[in-house]
Amino acid sequence: MVSVSFLVNYAAKAVRLHWKAVLLFVVLQILFVLVGLIPFLGIIGDILSTLMVTSVVVFYGKKLYELRESVVNVLSPETGATDILFSNWNIAAGIVLASFVLMVPVVLFTVLTAFIFGMFHLPQGEGQTYEYITKAFVFFLVNAIVWSWYLYVIPYANGKAIVADSFSDAFLSFLKPFISKEQFKTINGDYFKLLFLSSLLLIVFVIVTGILFITIVFSPIAFAFVYAFNVYYGGMCVACYSLVTESELANA
Repeated sequence: MVSVSFLVNYAAKAVRLHWKAVLLFVVLQILFVLVGLIPFLGIIGDILSTLMVTSVVVFYGKKLYELRESVVNVLSPETGATDILFSNWNIAAGIVLASFVLMVPVVLFTVLTAFIFGMFHLPQGEGQTYEYITKAFVFFLVNAIVWSWYLYVIPYANGKAIVADSFSDAFLSFLKPFISKEQFKTINGDYFKLLFLSSLLLIVFVIVTGILFITIVFSPIAFAFVYAFNVYYGGMCVACYSLVTESELANA
């Protein structure tokens, strides 16, 4: 089983060996932020930024999956920065589009349940207040379950899409677990452990990068942390995918 410490070391090694890619990533992300300040061009900057971030996830996820297949020297210092940042945009685009398609019904479900439980109508009087609190509790409980399951399955879906070879394969591979019984294969002790520990690491990452971004002057360092975490996330996703598929083969 791939451990959190292994993935952290993997990310650190990637940043060390591919420092040129990290530097180019930081420069381009800052450029995308500046483009976002221009009216009507912000959406283009956001799309390009998202594709590049996802491309980093895909590149290192694929490399770690190859390492699983016993490929020697999977991270080469000679790998070009443009190869890392741009060679997997077709797969990245498939993942991004599938994520958007999947996000729409989840968000609509949240909005719909908010209307059903009357979350947009403030209570009038003490009696309605108790009723409102009860409905709000049920609303948040239902949505917590839906969103938790959505976020729980996403790493597996990402991992499956990362090892795809084309835009269409990545798009369908990401969506399939959510529209079939395949999603229930993620009910796995090792899978849950990896996600739980990674979520704790994510909290630390968000706090550290948030502080760096707020200071503005340290934002380039923050983007370097973003690069490192995307390396980690790509590795974690294929690890989750491998945990499920290997468990399936073992039980066959």
